[in-house]
Amino acid sequence: MPLVITSHGGRYNPLMRLIDRIDLLARIAFKNVDCLLVDTQAEKEYFSRILGDDKRIDLQLTIVGVDFDRFKPLNKERAKEIVRLPSQKKVILYVGRLYKLKGADIIIQAFKTLKKKYDVELIMIGYHQNDPLIKDARAAGARIIPVIPQEQLVPYYNAADVFVTASFEENVVAPGGIGMAPIEALACNTPVVSPSLRHFPQDDVEKVGKIPQSPEDVAKCIAGILEDPTPYHNCRRVARRYYDWKVVVDHLIKIYDKLFSKYYG
Repeated sequence: MPLVITSHGGRYNPLMRLIDRIDLLARIAFKNVDCLLVDTQAEKEYFSRILGDDKRIDLQLTIVGVDFDRFKPLNKERAKEIVRLPSQKKVILYVGRLYKLKGADIIIQAFKTLKKKYDVELIMIGYHQNDPLIKDARAAGARIIPVIPQEQLVPYYNAADVFVTASFEENVVAPGGIGMAPIEALACNTPVVSPSLRHFPQDDVEKVGKIPQSPEDVAKCIAGILEDPTPYHNCRRVARRYYDWKVVVDHLIKIYDKLFSKYYG
């Protein structure tokens, strides 16, 4: 029977921390594995080094897909009407908890910098009552919204001029690839500023957004997209080639067909 292992959450979960310290354990643990599916470039590079020349194991970079028929573009003016925003207002969107783990503090600071120059609004969706940065977000003038049903996110994604996350490597406890919310934003044809774009296929990443190199670089990247969004007008079409759930399913079926052929063909 084929044995397939899927890793989600990066090298920062307890198992991966242990394996990271004991390379021999990784070789023993995976000696009977036929296929190892990972979701970040860093994991793929790590396991390529750990597994060395062991050609038995098929190491694949896989992704979680999004329903591009559900998350799709709306007329931006109409979307702004739905979420009660002036048509001339530039919109920065963040979806996630209001704490430092997600880089919400970095986004708030970037907003404070940007609103000195631009007529811009920051919308932050998904806070819980005890999140520590609620007061900071309100004090900065951000519009904060608690967790809402997923389908209600669509007009917000469409009203936004740029979607932002700011979880940098040193702040992340459980990295897991590009993340669902950035893909959903791209499906709505909204460009992304995020360190997680380093996991996007690098040949096309410049067509979907910008990768900030430091917390201080976030505001600069956002400003670049606000001033010139033209390079990103096809970000939905580009992202769909990789992240539509149908594409992901086809990729996984090919992997399993190959394994079944090996064992039973």
